[in-house]
Amino acid sequence: MIEWIALAGAAYGIYNWLTGDSDSEKGSGSSSSRGGSGGSNYSIGSGSSVNFGGYNFRFAGAIDPDEEYSYADYEVGGPRNEYGNKRYCTFSLPGLPSSSGVYLWVRCGVVEYIGKTNNFRERFSHTGYGHISPYNCRKGGQTTNCKMNSAVVDIYPDQFWIYIHETEDYSRVETELLRKYSNTRYNKQIP
Repeated sequence: MIEWIALAGAAYGIYNWLTGDSDSEKGSGSSSSRGGSGGSNYSIGSGSSVNFGGYNFRFAGAIDPDEEYSYADYEVGGPRNEYGNKRYCTFSLPGLPSSSGVYLWVRCGVVEYIGKTNNFRERFSHTGYGHISPYNCRKGGQTTNCKMNSAVVDIYPDQFWIYIHETEDYSRVETELLRKYSNTRYNKQIP
């Protein structure tokens, strides 16, 4: 059932993206989240800003993968984490602020990951999500970096769109959103 809900949400997001028929473009000022607490269908429109869980997020950019690579045949200095044998890519999101806040990974209008950071620019840079080092592939490395970077490769030619909400209270806001929307595709630890 959840797969069907996610598929319906993806189709809805694609339709809105292709037709420009989203709540934010109909003059309401922002889109609202869709779906309930039972599924992963938290859909948002394609406007430059959206309201998600009562917070305003602005569009920061779409992730376009550059070079693909793997460390499957490379010694990573210890046992690998669960995402350590995946394919990765390099990417960048220019123009992100150095401020803190909460971000959303959105695919076809559906929120698939909610995260927090003390610096958006660094989080999506070549030292964050944008490039995976061998160290990140081993146990004790940045598992989330590996998981989300490999997701970019897995869904290509689809894209993740990144939305950001700037706040110094990012831990509280992320926790609130994760509790409210507990079935996002890539979040594992719900506070």
